Amino acid sequence: MSYRLYIIVALLLAAAAVAGAQIPPPFKGPDNSLRGGEYAVLNNLLLRDGRDKLVYAGRERVMVYGKQYEAAKFVVDTGVYVSVSGFAECLYDHVAFQPCKTTKWAEIEVYVGLDEAGEIHDTMLQRIHAYWSAHKPKAGKKVDAEEHLNYKDGEYMMFQVLRGERWLKTRAQRLVWVDGKFIKFQFKRFTLGDTYSDVVDIPLDKDEGLESFFGMGTYVRPRALKIQPQRMKGAFRAEFFRLYESGAFARDAQPKFNNGL
Repeated sequence: MSYRLYIIVALLLAAAAVAGAQIPPPFKGPDNSLRGGEYAVLNNLLLRDGRDKLVYAGRERVMVYGKQYEAAKFVVDTGVYVSVSGFAECLYDHVAFQPCKTTKWAEIEVYVGLDEAGEIHDTMLQRIHAYWSAHKPKAGKKVDAEEHLNYKDGEYMMFQVLRGERWLKTRAQRLVWVDGKFIKFQFKRFTLGDTYSDVVDIPLDKDEGLESFFGMGTYVRPRALKIQPQRMKGAFRAEFFRLYESGAFARDAQPKFNNGL
């Protein structure tokens, strides 16, 4: 090989190496905040492995408890577990047109913003306190309320869960408050693809899809802790009032962040 040809080959190999180094490896989650930039605000939200198709979609104003707040918008493409009907969707030995469950692809919108004045925090906490004051459910029974609080090792988060529009048994988490910020979830659409065989009696339910989104591995982090939002049980009633009266749920003056840890 001539000296000139050797130099050309070496330069080409060096250029290829530099270009390859500039291409980041595929992101596998679950902490999307590690992407940095606009994604850093997601440090309180963990999505199960495989939900790496989350993209930043700009900033928008979103309605929370009747008031608009500015938020960063993200879109997640993910599989959700929903009820369907018919031979094409169910097992071969399944009764025709009776419901069964299978995974369908869907888009979920995630809005993240700062609760700078503490309005969302105070509204959620007041609604939780009002429910517990008016109800005394059995210790092992899940509380049939819209707002819930999960407490662990001195940290807490709150979330809102609403019944489905079509099925009352469906309860989909819509809103989370954690570390001075709110995270709101909206079901955008099912992305069915060309191979989808339409169901006969059971249209796909967006509320069931949103409920599945949480049930299949969506976690919230008050700083370093990891909590999957769970509906409160009657056994927590006395503990809630003790913590409430001690000031454990008093809003901090500034939002807190766990810096992706």
